[in-house]
Amino acid sequence: MPTTKPLRELRVFLCHASQDRPAVRQLYYRLADEGWIDPWIDEKKLLPGEDWRISIENAIESADVIIFCLSNHSVNKEGFVQKEIRYAREIALEKPEGTIFLIPLRLQDCDVPRGLRFFQWTNYFGEEKKQSYNDLLESLGTRLRQVLAREAEELTRKWEEEKARREKEELLRKEAEEQARRWAEEFARKQAEEKARQEAEQSAKREREELERKKTEEKARRDAEESARQAAEEFARKQADEQARRDAEEKLLKEKREAEELARKRLRRRYFVTPYGLASIYALISLALTFFDDIETNLLTLGTSLLFLSISVLMVQDMVLSYYRTVSKEEKTVLVFSSIFIISLPLYAILVAIWRILTTLFS
Repeated sequence: MPTTKPLRELRVFLCHASQDRPAVRQLYYRLADEGWIDPWIDEKKLLPGEDWRISIENAIESADVIIFCLSNHSVNKEGFVQKEIRYAREIALEKPEGTIFLIPLRLQDCDVPRGLRFFQWTNYFGEEKKQSYNDLLESLGTRLRQVLAREAEELTRKWEEEKARREKEELLRKEAEEQARRWAEEFARKQAEEKARQEAEQSAKREREELERKKTEEKARRDAEESARQAAEEFARKQADEQARRDAEEKLLKEKREAEELARKRLRRRYFVTPYGLASIYALISLALTFFDDIETNLLTLGTSLLFLSISVLMVQDMVLSYYRTVSKEEKTVLVFSSIFIISLPLYAILVAIWRILTTLFS
């Protein structure tokens, strides 16, 4: 029997026939009063409305010890008691060797069933009742120690399993964390590489665009320079052509002016020198003739003057028609005065001759 209160009470199932209920009830109370035993009988544990068959089977399965309260009623009676005995024996087969699980307790002098003859029984009646109860408590104490040891081992095993599981989980967690860290580092590395690659691509793209832009600008500059050069050459060519045209025009104009000047000299020589010469010659002749008083000379002067007047008129007409439109304003003035002079000389000679003739005739 335990000297201190154990961690839990020993679950004891009391298997009995209904005719032995008074004696079993007394045993139930004695065991319950021990403080470390939790006995089970149907009249105390079953609740109204419960399925007693299922409850009894569950109680047998969860019991640490099964006490078979044997009497002539339970041994010779057919029914559920025999079923409980067989069911308890099946459960006992699952227990480790040396486990105290089935305890036959004779309530009176009776035969022990064949299935329980291999288990040491005790007589709970007569003079042996007190000693049998003490022996029963000793067996139950041993069973409690077995149960507690088994549960301790089970707890230790479970604790070790839990510890191993936790260590395994911790290891798995650390491995998972390490794997996650490696994955995160790998992901970060790949992200960094991807970012670096994208930045490199962007930089290369910007460099290509900058190079293309510079090439475009250089091409545009060269095209502009070429266009400016062509424009300058075209302008120079046009300037040269214009200058050549101007030079040609100036040359033609100069040649034209020289030709006009030459023509004017020729005309001047024709219409100025010759008429002035003739006019001078005729003026000298007329002056010379004025010194003669005879009528014949005056008639000769009158005739030649008329002839010269006709010639002078024709010359002035030809000079005006041929020369007047091509000369300047000053030359036109000179032309007019020279024409008047050329015509006036024969008229003067005619007038002098007529005056001389009239003077001769009337003197």
